Amino acid sequence: MLTLSLAAALAQSPGDAPTTEAPAGLDDVMHALSYRHPKPCEEIEGLTSTPVATLRHVVQNVEAPPWAPMRAAECLQRNHAAEVREDLLRWVSDPSLKGLGRQAVGFVSVLPDELAVEVARVAMEGPVADRARVAIERDGRPAVVAVLGQFPLVGGEE
Repeated sequence: MLTLSLAAALAQSPGDAPTTEAPAGLDDVMHALSYRHPKPCEEIEGLTSTPVATLRHVVQNVEAPPWAPMRAAECLQRNHAAEVREDLLRWVSDPSLKGLGRQAVGFVSVLPDELAVEVARVAMEGPVADRARVAIERDGRPAVVAVLGQFPLVGGEE
């Protein structure tokens, strides 16, 4: 009989599968991410020779302290957006990752234009649409704001 956590792990997409092998510098990165007051992403990433792999490992495998995976996700979005495109799209579309999705739309303004438009469009179709609308309006870039035209407010209000 499968345990609930094993069944959930098997249902995840390959990019989300928890990894068992610790990437280079994980202990140092986790120590830096564990502080209540965040260290700059560049400082955290400097602690590992594999920043994307290490930060992804934290997002996918670490539960405590709760701000550690969220901060790791922020660093991925700010500094490695193109490399983690699929992660960003999954975060804003998967209801089980709603916390990451909310954070991802909150930082849509740091994304390159083309990726920001793609994330905005997917977010507006997903479980974080309410937060996405606000973030997209605040972003202000014409191409990003234009996404809202494809998703009118209920009742026709714009």
